Amino acid sequence: MDRINGLSDDIICHILSLLSFKEATSTSVLSMRWRYLFAFRPNLCLDDQEVGGGDSFIDFVDRVLVVTGNFPIRRISIKCRMSIDTGHVTRWMVDVLEHGVSYLDIDIISEDDIGFVPLEIFTCKTLVELKLARGFYAMVPDYVSLPSLKTLFLSSIWFCNRDCCPLGRLLSACPVLEELTIIGGCWQHIEFCRTVSSSTLKKLTITSSFHYEYWGITIDTPSLAYLEYSDLVPRHFPFVNLESLVEAKLALDLCSDSNPTNLIKGLRNVEVLELSSGYTSQVKIDLPSFSFSVR
Repeated sequence: MDRINGLSDDIICHILSLLSFKEATSTSVLSMRWRYLFAFRPNLCLDDQEVGGGDSFIDFVDRVLVVTGNFPIRRISIKCRMSIDTGHVTRWMVDVLEHGVSYLDIDIISEDDIGFVPLEIFTCKTLVELKLARGFYAMVPDYVSLPSLKTLFLSSIWFCNRDCCPLGRLLSACPVLEELTIIGGCWQHIEFCRTVSSSTLKKLTITSSFHYEYWGITIDTPSLAYLEYSDLVPRHFPFVNLESLVEAKLALDLCSDSNPTNLIKGLRNVEVLELSSGYTSQVKIDLPSFSFSVR
């Protein structure tokens, strides 16, 4: 132990970063010097299953973020499966952005299942990967700039803008985006055409559990190599650009006026295709080069 104590804080923090977070936090009882050294890891995973939920988890996260001061945090994950006030979560997100975080993963169950994504998120220059889950509302501002963002994961995130395409405005501000995942949630108002447009996107996953009719979805992704799409097929796909697509996995839920023709036409160059449907009705799509039926 004396030999370890003789090491610098930087070296000890590096050693602690190689341990699980639970193991790292257990060292806080060794001495006053060790009390908060675990918090100076470049990668933080704050999980209520490991440190306790409720108020104790809120207090713990608050202490960790306070003691780290201006110490740079490269990656942080905050997960809480016990309901907490979303005001704390919003404050935590703003705080970690000031640490120059590159990878941010927030997965929270709130008391009222409603929380707002802080506006500071939309102008963060350091974010490389952003994962948000569990019922947040997002009001996309007029000015958005995410110059470093490569991966965007949204699960049950509701865009509450009243304009026609908040997601489109968000994606247009991500010049190096490579991977986009949208799971569940009313990610755009039903009266507007949903639009996914990105010249850099390589992997796209859309999985929705909300089965209602909506006008259509535009997919303009000329560099996309992998597409996974599981949702109710809309009345039409106004525009589809999938010229670089290599692999597609489609689970198409079809209703009487579903029209996936343009989507299927976009699959002409695909090399690997997995196609299924949750409905028993049959929709036949005839293309110049091939034809098949979806059951």
